[in-house]
Amino acid sequence: MVTESILRAWYEDNASRPFPLDERVYDKATLPYPVLIGLSVGIPSTMMADGTVDGRYTLYVSRVEITPLSVVVEVSAGDAGVVARTVAATADLDAGEMSAAGFALSPVEGVPPTVAGVTGSVYFGPAGVVRSLVGVYEMDAGAGLVDLACVHPYPDSIRAISINGRTLTGDVTFVEGDNISLSFNEEGELVVAHTPPGLDGIHDRAGLVDAIAARFGSPVLTVNGVPPDADGNLAIIPAPGDGDDSSCVDIQATDHGITIANTCAEPCCDKSYLSLLASSLGELNARAARLSAYLESVASNVNSIQNELSILKLGIRQQ
Repeated sequence: MVTESILRAWYEDNASRPFPLDERVYDKATLPYPVLIGLSVGIPSTMMADGTVDGRYTLYVSRVEITPLSVVVEVSAGDAGVVARTVAATADLDAGEMSAAGFALSPVEGVPPTVAGVTGSVYFGPAGVVRSLVGVYEMDAGAGLVDLACVHPYPDSIRAISINGRTLTGDVTFVEGDNISLSFNEEGELVVAHTPPGLDGIHDRAGLVDAIAARFGSPVLTVNGVPPDADGNLAIIPAPGDGDDSSCVDIQATDHGITIANTCAEPCCDKSYLSLLASSLGELNARAARLSAYLESVASNVNSIQNELSILKLGIRQQ
């Protein structure tokens, strides 16, 4: 456990250097040195060039805000602005509550993709010293430059870990499950290998079918006694026509099915007879229409006669 007395001794031995800031900012930094005692920054490979940090993404501590209740530290990357931040309660700075892991430096959302996912840890000085330095300290890349010993690229395969929209930061532990193995290859990439479980008692196709049937019920094994091929396919092949290789059977695929038609089929009756029959049906329809109109006319006349007879009867009664 890191205690306040140990930290004070460390300060006394290293009070003349601004670590974790670069030695070159000794006369430029506005941040009192006892505030930070350590910094570990993890960056993606997109911020690297020729084995070191790309000049466009120079890492520096851009802002430290100390209040009676909390301490905020922001790390910027060149013109990309703030890329990571940590917020620690001053009550947690007490040596008895501060773990050796420090406080998580979390990535900031909405930054360019090349600088997304910067993480790390921040280590503060003794709680009493930090509380006595309440204020806001802002620095540019020249005054807040981070020592390269504090910057650590992480493997290309890990940019960020997000579960249900929540980005995980700090110490994240992967635990291998059944049939899963995690490792790093020579390029430093994370390799996840999966070994499917063995199929006990299944050595051939028949055994597989029996296992499926036992779990899900019997599948369709044949159609009219015809079994499928090794790939589970049933082929429908039209028979050749008479006298040549053509066929009168046309097979077309539909949604979840097929249609089979006989393209050589002829009507049962002569075409001229069918034409005559269609003409006769047309004449019958015309006669039926005329007869219907005649009946409607007769019905109308009968109604008129009935009305006149009623009027005549009424007149005779009145006389």
